[in-house]
Amino acid sequence: MPELQGSAGENKPGSRTSRLEAVFLAISVETDLSAADMAKYKSDNKFNAVAFAVMTPDMLSAVVAAFGHDAANPPSTPHVVVSSDGAVGDLSTGPEDPASIVASLGSP
Repeated sequence: MPELQGSAGENKPGSRTSRLEAVFLAISVETDLSAADMAKYKSDNKFNAVAFAVMTPDMLSAVVAAFGHDAANPPSTPHVVVSSDGAVGDLSTGPEDPASIVASLGSP
């Protein structure tokens, strides 16, 4: 599991920054994508620290109902932060630098 170092969350006594654990999960909206094709894509692009999954048609419908059609548009790089307590943040689109991701982990 990747560890991010940043200022989000509680600091341990005596430390200047906290260590956060994060799981990056990429979920394909291509509901008919095979596991073999997904594994090849992950390997070809060296996404070693990212878990991949494929949405079912029902999940895709639920995601669009919850977040709108932007959530099903891969070129817009839609992403949502879900905290360790299950709180779900808002849908964001576009590339995001690591510092912004770390900051959002403290308050989804």
